[in-house]
Amino acid sequence: MSREESGKSKLPNVYQDFLRSIDDFFSKSFQHLHDNGMFAPSIPIRQYEKGEQFIIEAELPGVSKNQIQLDVFPQYVRIRIHEEEVLEMREDEKGIYSKSISSQARERVIPFPYPVQEGDIKARLRNGLLTIVIPNHRKRINIE
Repeated sequence: MSREESGKSKLPNVYQDFLRSIDDFFSKSFQHLHDNGMFAPSIPIRQYEKGEQFIIEAELPGVSKNQIQLDVFPQYVRIRIHEEEVLEMREDEKGIYSKSISSQARERVIPFPYPVQEGDIKARLRNGLLTIVIPNHRKRINIE
């Protein structure tokens, strides 16, 4: 076997090891990416018009009303969810006290199809479904 042929037979194994190490790095690095608040899943929504109303529905299972913040602007609404978890451990006989607090915020901005007034918007939360109702103030223009 020539020197050139023996070098070629070793080359794929080196590349395989290198590629395997890259795959391991990325698979381990991104395995818990969803735990990071920056990459939290988006808030799923549905938008539709029904009669004289524009309706936005956001699916928020397990979220209470006091965790939701709605910010209304003339052209859009921002839904912000703040979740906080507190874990406390106390062992009085050993004099150990531990407290861990984790906080996560998610938000979604939904544009309106037309400008709205804050006072026109109604929102309710029932069974994990946030419903935002906006009266349709669109004006149609007749073309002459």
